[in-house]
Amino acid sequence: MIPANLPQSTVSQSAAQFTPNLSASPFPPSDPVALTYHTRLHPWCIIRLLPRMQRVVVARFRRRNPAEEHLRVLKRLNPDATYKIVFDLPEYSD
Repeated sequence: MIPANLPQSTVSQSAAQFTPNLSASPFPPSDPVALTYHTRLHPWCIIRLLPRMQRVVVARFRRRNPAEEHLRVLKRLNPDATYKIVFDLPEYSD
């Protein structure tokens, strides 16, 4: 809780600390060195296909079986959307 007697600047600074970064792209960066640890450990992705050849990564998984289970739920919740499971392993070039 934020005490009532704090100055307004302190309150806005505290709120800024808990604001999520919404500018982050859902797509992994093209540089394989810059890939996050989470992305490298979770190569199975569910992507949602959008118009104009666009796509959005909905979720990442370590194994295909949990991805298939999650895909069944997504299709049940939103039958009009098109989802695919892909193995998104980054390519390393030396």
